[in-house]
Amino acid sequence: MTLSEPEMYAGSDGWYYTEWQRRQALASGRWTRCLRLEPESSTATREIVATETGALLMLISVGTDLQLLPHWVRVESDGRRVTALDTRQARDGTIP
Repeated sequence: MTLSEPEMYAGSDGWYYTEWQRRQALASGRWTRCLRLEPESSTATREIVATETGALLMLISVGTDLQLLPHWVRVESDGRRVTALDTRQARDGTIP
């Protein structure tokens, strides 16, 4: 993973995550890995994690081409971390 081309994941919750966000959530304990499927072919990696609330979340790798992401996903880097932001999100945290 590079800062300019981060590995991206589509979540079953409708959000997008970078590899950095995925690793941080697992390392911090916010997510617990339940199952990771590494394909032998070129199909996407799939991973199921349990969140802090016990909900299951499927993450599907979608590659590194940021041009293929929905227009409302903005990827930002501060030189140490790369995060995906949902520009649809309102200030109160809800998605309009």
